[in-house]
Order: sequence, then C-alpha cells, then structure tokens
Amino acid sequence: MTSTLVMWMFIAYYTYKHESVLGELSDSTSDDVLENTEVAESEMSEVGKQISTLFDKEQIFLNPNLKVSDIATATGTNRTYVSAFFNREAECTFYDYVNKYRIEYACNLLLHSNENITMIAEKSGFNSSQSFIRVFSKIMGTSPTKYRNEATS
Repeated sequence: MTSTLVMWMFIAYYTYKHESVLGELSDSTSDDVLENTEVAESEMSEVGKQISTLFDKEQIFLNPNLKVSDIATATGTNRTYVSAFFNREAECTFYDYVNKYRIEYACNLLLHSNENITMIAEKSGFNSSQSFIRVFSKIMGTSPTKYRNEATS
C-alpha cells in the first residue's frame, strides 16, 4: 500500500512538472519563432559565402577525403548549418555540390593538358578513375575521353 502511494506521488509530481514545461512552451509567440528563423537564415547566407570562398578560391574540393565536417571546421560553424546550406541554398547534396566543382576543374584539365584520365581524376579530387568517369558521364552526358576528343576537334 505504501509503495502504491509513493508511486502515485511520483506520477503526480512528474505530471505537474510536465504541465509547467508545456505552459512555458505555449507562452512563446510566433514572433519569437519568426525572429529565430530570420537569424538562422542570415547565418545560413553567411555560411554560404564562406563555403563559396572555400570552393572558388581555396579549391577545397580537390581534397579526395573531403567531408561535411571539414567544411564545418573551415567555416567555423557546425555540420547542421553546412548541411542546411547545401540542402536549402545550393538545392543539392554535399556530394553533388563537390562533384560539380570537381567536374568543372576536370573539364579544364581535359581541354588544357594531355594527361591521362587517371591523372586528371586524381588531380580533380576523385579517389578512383572509375568514380570520376561515372560522375563525369552523369553530369556532362558523355565520357571524359569523348568530351576531350569533341572539344579538340
């Protein structure tokens, strides 16, 4: 009987605590939510500027082991903001974004050097020539060799 009474006291106590938390949450206004969203969006665009600088000027995409956490560290933010930038502002995944830059770089190498495909894949940040050819064909609609031949003829 005593144990049942103690159990009901605990249940009543936690229910009371839970109601006070819900009350605090319901007191917040939509203005607070809007203000927090605006802050997050301004941080997002700042993260976007930093990421663009990393990709355009520092060519961080050439690192074959590049990860979202590397971008987050380089921009001084967390992975959540970096991932949100790619999903919302860039409207693509992290890997699609990186591969787009790598393929642009590879296209330049294909047109201005006589290096073989394996070397170009390596210099462009790909771990293997097979993944380079697959991604290149997906993005450009043709193989790297055909691209080079068509551009030089």
